[in-house]
Amino acid sequence: MQSYEGNFTESSGYDAANQMITAGDLPEAVFCANDQMAIGLIRAMKDYHLKAPDDIAVVGFDDILIARYMQPTLSTIGASRIAWGEAAATQLIDFLENGNPFRPHRIPTKLIQRESSTRRD
Repeated sequence: MQSYEGNFTESSGYDAANQMITAGDLPEAVFCANDQMAIGLIRAMKDYHLKAPDDIAVVGFDDILIARYMQPTLSTIGASRIAWGEAAATQLIDFLENGNPFRPHRIPTKLIQRESSTRRD
């Protein structure tokens, strides 16, 4: 399994997709670190006449608003930004007041399955 790097922008998703496609490295599915990169990846797929999910299933992470309005609608992992903020603030306060190190924290997530990963066989 190959991985491609990006910087959380649409253009980096587009560039990663170009590298993947021109290398002939077409996976069945791609998980992107955020929805913006997934949007760029889907745009590059269109430029190569590839379709999500028929050629490559695509899933992002964030559930940004545009994900439900683009074509195809983007499957994504949703997580509460409020929960992220609370966890970050709590750990920062604990560090500043008590010197406690930062520790891993789990935030509940959910798969929001839309057209980019749902095959219509």
